[in-house]
Amino acid sequence: MAPIVTPPGTAVATLVIDLDDTLVRTDLLFEQILRLCKSNPRLVMRLPIWIIGGRAEFKRKLAEHVSLDPARLPYRQPVVQLIKRARENGQRVVLASASHERIVAQVAEHLGDFDDVIATSSANLKGATKLKAIEDHVAGKPFVYAGDSSADLVIWQRSAQAIAINPSPSVARRLAKVGVPHEVVRDRVPLIRPLIKQLRIHQWLKNILLFLPFLAAHHFRDWERWGLAALAAAAFSLLASAVYVMNDLLDVDSDRAHHAKSKRPFASGDLPLKVGFLLMPLLLGAASLLAGSLDGLTQAYLTLYFVLNVAYSLRLKEVVLVDTMTLAGFYTLRILAGGSATSVPVSDWLLAFSIFFFFGLALVKRYTELTHGRGKATIAGRGYVYNDKQTVFVNGIASSYLAVLVSVLYLNGSNPEHRYTEPQYLWMLAPVLLYWSSRIWLLAQRGEVHDDPVIFAIKDPVSWMCALVVFGILALAI
Repeated sequence: MAPIVTPPGTAVATLVIDLDDTLVRTDLLFEQILRLCKSNPRLVMRLPIWIIGGRAEFKRKLAEHVSLDPARLPYRQPVVQLIKRARENGQRVVLASASHERIVAQVAEHLGDFDDVIATSSANLKGATKLKAIEDHVAGKPFVYAGDSSADLVIWQRSAQAIAINPSPSVARRLAKVGVPHEVVRDRVPLIRPLIKQLRIHQWLKNILLFLPFLAAHHFRDWERWGLAALAAAAFSLLASAVYVMNDLLDVDSDRAHHAKSKRPFASGDLPLKVGFLLMPLLLGAASLLAGSLDGLTQAYLTLYFVLNVAYSLRLKEVVLVDTMTLAGFYTLRILAGGSATSVPVSDWLLAFSIFFFFGLALVKRYTELTHGRGKATIAGRGYVYNDKQTVFVNGIASSYLAVLVSVLYLNGSNPEHRYTEPQYLWMLAPVLLYWSSRIWLLAQRGEVHDDPVIFAIKDPVSWMCALVVFGILALAI
C-alpha cells in the first residue's frame, strides 16, 4: 500500500489517530471479550450485567479483568509510518480511542510515538463525545484525523484533513460530501478470501474417515450407506469449521506469536473478529440441521466431538500429552461416528490402529512446532518447553510404529480370509505404512513438515503415491 500523504497546510496540525481498525487491524473490545472467555470463563456470565451499566462501565470492567499484550497486536504499518513521519516533522501525535484508557495507554507506551492519549474513562469516547475531547485537547488549533467508521464522520467534518482507513462504500460517499481534504486508504483483502481460508475446507478431507467402517466391511455398492456416511461427513465438516472459528478466536493472541499461525485470518486481522462471532453460530446451526437426519448415537458422537473441542480450546491444549491424545481422539470419533451412521460395527483392530496412528500424527504436529520454536523456552499457548523435543520425538515414532505392529497382528491373528479372496497380498501394506511413517518423522526432524501433518500429506506427492499403492494392494486382496 502506498504511504499516506499529508497535504500542504496540515504539516503543523496535530495528528490524531484512531485505534480500533485504524492503527491496529482488529477491534480491542472483541479482543478483550475473547481473552475473558479463555482466561476466566465464569466471568462471561457477568457480561450482560456489566453492559447494563453503560458502555463506559462495560469497558472499565473488561479492562479490570483482562490484559492485552500490545506487542502482539497486528498494527497497520502505513499508519505506523505516518505517525513516525509526523514525529520527525515535529507534529504532535495523539492516540484517540473509544477503548478504555488503560488499554489505550498500554498501546501508546508500547509504540512510544504519541504525545498524549484520549480514551474512554467515565464517558464512552465515540462520535460527538470524542470530537469534543479532541477539540478540547487541541484548544482550537487544526488537527488531522485518521479513522475508519461512520462514527468518525462528525470528527472528519471539523478536521483539517480526513484519513479514512478501509471505510465502507457508504461512509466513503458521505466523506466525499464533507468538503475537507481527505484520503481513502484500502489495504483489506476481499472478505471472501479470508473467510474461505478460515473455514479450512481442506481439513474436511479428514472426514473421509467416516466412510472407512462400511468400506472396510466391503459394502462398496450399498448406496444408502454411502448417503448416510456423506450426510454425517457434511455435518462433521460444518461442525469442524465452527470449531476452527472458535479455536482461532480464542487463540488469536497466542497465534500471533507463532511463525505460521500468525498468518491466520483472525490473527492477522484480515478477517474481523466480529465476523467470527456471527459465523460460528451459523455453522453450528447448519451442522445441527444435518445431524437431525442421523441416528441418536451419531448425534451423540457429534456432540461429544464439539464438547471435547471446547474443552481442548479452553484448557486441554495446554496440558502436555493430554492435548495430543485428544487430537488423536478426534480422528477415532470420526471412525466411530461413521460406523454408527452406516450401522456397521467398528472392529477393535481398526480402533487400536486409529489410536496409535493418529496419536503419532498429533505428536508430529507438536514436534514440528518445537522445531520451528528453536530458541524459545516455551510454545505460546501450549504446555511444552523446547527441551521436550526429544521426548516428543521418541513417543511419536514409537506410536507410529505401534500402528504398523497392530496392522501386522491383525493379519496374523484375525483370519482375514473370510473377507478377502487373496489375503496374502495384505502383508504388503506393512512395509508401505512403515515407509510412510518413517519418512514423515525423518522430514519432521529436518523441519520440512507443515505444522499439520495431514495438510503436509495432502500436498505431498510421495504420500499420494503411497495411498495409491495401498488402494492397489487392497484391490488385489479383494
